[in-house]
Amino acid sequence: MRRCLGVLLLVLAACRPSTATKVGDCASCHAEQQRRWSGSHHARGQAHAGPLPSGGGVPGLAVSSSDAGPVLNWREPDGGMASGLIRFTVGVEPLRQFAVEREGRLQVPPLGLLEDGGWLRVPGDDLGDWNAPAYGWNGSCAPCHATGFRVHDSKVASWRALTVTCLACHDESHDAGTMRQTARFEFEDGGAIAHASALTPDVQAEVCAGCHSRRRALTDDGSTEGAFFDRFEPGLLGAGLYSPAGAVRDEVYEVPSFLMSKMERAGVRCSDCHDVHSGSLRAEGNALCTRCHRASVFDVASHHRPGERCVSCHMPPTTFLGVDVRRDHAFPVPGRGEGAVTQAFTAAFAQRGDARRRLLAVVERAEVSSFQRASALALLPAGAGVAEAIARAAGSDDDWLRYGAAVAAQRVPPELRREVVGRLTSDRRRAIRVQAARVLTGVVELSPTLVAEVEHAEHANDFRGDAFLNMGAMAMARGDFATAERDFREGLRRDPSFQPLRLDLADVLRRTGRDAEGLAVLVEATRSPGAFEGPTNYALGLAQWRAGQKAEALRSFEVAARSGDPLHRFAWLSALRAVGGAERAWPALELAVRADPEDERLLSLGLEWAKEDGEVARAQRFEERLEVLGKQ
Repeated sequence: MRRCLGVLLLVLAACRPSTATKVGDCASCHAEQQRRWSGSHHARGQAHAGPLPSGGGVPGLAVSSSDAGPVLNWREPDGGMASGLIRFTVGVEPLRQFAVEREGRLQVPPLGLLEDGGWLRVPGDDLGDWNAPAYGWNGSCAPCHATGFRVHDSKVASWRALTVTCLACHDESHDAGTMRQTARFEFEDGGAIAHASALTPDVQAEVCAGCHSRRRALTDDGSTEGAFFDRFEPGLLGAGLYSPAGAVRDEVYEVPSFLMSKMERAGVRCSDCHDVHSGSLRAEGNALCTRCHRASVFDVASHHRPGERCVSCHMPPTTFLGVDVRRDHAFPVPGRGEGAVTQAFTAAFAQRGDARRRLLAVVERAEVSSFQRASALALLPAGAGVAEAIARAAGSDDDWLRYGAAVAAQRVPPELRREVVGRLTSDRRRAIRVQAARVLTGVVELSPTLVAEVEHAEHANDFRGDAFLNMGAMAMARGDFATAERDFREGLRRDPSFQPLRLDLADVLRRTGRDAEGLAVLVEATRSPGAFEGPTNYALGLAQWRAGQKAEALRSFEVAARSGDPLHRFAWLSALRAVGGAERAWPALELAVRADPEDERLLSLGLEWAKEDGEVARAQRFEERLEVLGKQ
């Protein structure tokens, strides 16, 4: 199963398939398409659980049989045993996973059944974690493994089909032509690479991206129709998900990678390589690639080692769930070194001082994919040229760029946000309107229609902590701290592992005069920070400093600084000087400057210290470095 997003509550007895259009209705006119589809992963990707090998499993998880169906037995963190019915199987090959009834929800444990009948402990997660929202069938699996899946009142689920059927990709208007790739690829004048006869909008990728991309739903109505940006907010290129070069690092699926490829921009569409109904490739091995890349040039020993496949270098594999090997659809060219785009994202991921300058250059490069340019916008740190770049992107006809501009606007001072992205509150795409509303809350008066649209988008995700984080943040921007506190606490009740909720809750408590209570919340957050170790310790350090606990704050800032965040590092250095004196702080600052010589904040701090200590030569060196950066 491909995990992406959280969990929705499900009353099992009330689950029901609807009586909407079935595949058989389409097959009466499209028999050949139905025949190819019937053996595909789309057709077989989810099913009611039937008999399973009894007695199998892995340590802590075992399957047995009962009169009601297969049962999963598991060991709880406290050592006790529990069990639940297996309701559905999810996936086909190389493994199947299971939707198990647990505490009134359907959850997916880290257990897989391999094609050969063996059992696999899915790696990467603690056994006790699978009760969390990220492992819920309703939010993580069913929306993409079923057709027209929706949840009513957070309790009753329904679907048009339990698998991916015709209506998941084709709307009921029978306008099938919108999905066709009509361009022909031809070799011109003896060229080595075929070119498209015409470039048309990539409607196929937009349809496929509904499930084959990292995204967040904007509605819970089960609709499979409409533009991608009206149904989803996209995930962007970020640290942990991709390498700076765009290589897959986490579960991000295929479409975003494909959008980064030269092939997509040259007119190649999903159906040029894949039979969209069977899911099979249109040719095997290198024969698929040589349909457009002349074999006499590329499928020869001078280009690759004998017997080598094109995909070995141009579609490197990443393995998920321990056994699921998938190939990168960005089609990288190995051995070309780091280009300007990779260098920009390398700087951004490391939060180096030169990131802003490099990212701004990427945003302005029209030959770079819109996905990468939007991602560069979203990663822009505050500084010179940022507001202007956001304003230009906000006026673009490109949905990706306008969305990137809306995300980036959070780093623009509030008094400038109306100017740079104010028009986006009436954008033609829902995702862009919603994001613009988030950053403009408290800056402009939003229309009741837009407020309702934002609320609907968050309630469609109210099984996840980030929905309540967004709602609480908007309440804070309005100055409504009581509502913000209620949102953060409700989010923690539903998703207690989502640490950002604790950080913002502590901020609300501080703003409402309950510093001690906020400090306790932050102490709790640092006990199991996970991926949020830097932010939680930074927030705790600030609270400790305000409380006069300066030695404790220094220790918290030091832990936070290990994350590499420039703000955390700045706080640690400042605290180190205040607590340990100049003799301890100067060596640490000089080391930080050597590691990131373009960090204006560090250079300014060094200049300030040098002036305080009366070190004229040192101050001059910092001034010269800042002057050079100012000219870049």
